[in-house]
Amino acid sequence: MNAKLSQLALAGVAALTVSAGLARAEDAKVAASLDVPVLSAYVWRGQVLNDKPVVEPSLTVSKSGFSLNAWANYNVNNSYAGNAQDNKRDFSEVDLTASYATTVGSTNCPIALGGGFVQYLFPNQTLTTGEGSNAVSKAYPGSHEIYGTIGLPSLFLAPTLTVYYDFDAADGVYANLAFSQSFELVKDTASLVASASLGFGSKKYNEYYFAESKSALNDLVLGLAVPVTLPAGWTLKPMLQYVTLPDSAIGDGAEALYGHKSRLVGSLTASYAF
Repeated sequence: MNAKLSQLALAGVAALTVSAGLARAEDAKVAASLDVPVLSAYVWRGQVLNDKPVVEPSLTVSKSGFSLNAWANYNVNNSYAGNAQDNKRDFSEVDLTASYATTVGSTNCPIALGGGFVQYLFPNQTLTTGEGSNAVSKAYPGSHEIYGTIGLPSLFLAPTLTVYYDFDAADGVYANLAFSQSFELVKDTASLVASASLGFGSKKYNEYYFAESKSALNDLVLGLAVPVTLPAGWTLKPMLQYVTLPDSAIGDGAEALYGHKSRLVGSLTASYAF
């Protein structure tokens, strides 16, 4: 794979933990949570970055609406999209997020607002430029995003819009409109959560990540989860998600770069709040 394709395949790795970074803590104390998800594949914004199992631990510390989050992706198997030299069992990515969230409006119709900064780091990843004797490998460069979000959590389907701007590698915009609804299965213990989201990428964003120079709808994600509250602060959440790319050109670009234009992903997350 040439240097441009390597860059497109490997640079587009992001934290699935932005929403966790927006969690609010009680004003009177510091709260922390540890999440350890095991997933059948690593898919980010429609990009299948690893089609084999991964583990993605995440730690969030929050106080008075401010949160700091550290997230990582560990490749369980020797499979990773992009550069064959990087197909190994190791931490391929570490993301650091600083965010703030608050609620405004009336108690009948609160409005959730938030924003933050994300730094993407790619340890154990390399970028190769040139060919043959002129080939040069170096540590893969990271990237940075800022984002803002607005949601209506009390409405049916709890619509939430989040807009990200990558001001570094991609120099583009990605927007995501998400919906979710919870149905109680066992009082105070288990619920069924149905979710759906639709992503949109600007021309520069899609050119960088999919080699398609057009603004378009990107990923469509449909999900079902059953979070179960356990004793002593633990939660267990099995989840199933279907990810596809509704735009044919973006889908073809994803298939060429990442090997897939759709994917069914199963996961099991153990969480501990303290």
